[in-house]
Amino acid sequence: MPNYKTHLTFGFVIGIIFIVAGLYFKAQEIPFFIIGFFICLVYSLLPDIDHPGAWIRRLTTYAVLAAIFCFALVKNTNYILILSGSTLFIFIVAEITGHRGWFHSVTAAIVFSLPLIFFTDTVKIPLIPVSGFLSYLSHIVADKFIKEGDQ
Repeated sequence: MPNYKTHLTFGFVIGIIFIVAGLYFKAQEIPFFIIGFFICLVYSLLPDIDHPGAWIRRLTTYAVLAAIFCFALVKNTNYILILSGSTLFIFIVAEITGHRGWFHSVTAAIVFSLPLIFFTDTVKIPLIPVSGFLSYLSHIVADKFIKEGDQ
């Protein structure tokens, strides 16, 4: 099975395609390109959130804890509850379905890509959700067809 470097390579290539498409559709805001490219990299690793030792799972855990701490500083309990509840739900589903279970499905790619619609204000077509979806899907395809490397 491919390792994280292979998945990141796919995400990087999709990120470059995203930047070219953004330039073609005249998305000129620099944060748009930065966010989109970062999403391509993260989404190429995201299916492995169901693996207890995966780098993306550790990163997600630390990011959520940092966000909860920040929301606690500004006393925003709604965001704390939503973030901690959804993260707990994701980790429970990951434990129940196991590695290469539900998170390695097209349904999961769609579910995780839908929130990215909020980043589509800058262009007429949803480049960020589509790029996130394709990056997520690249992980699933790579796991299915590439048999070299370690997990």
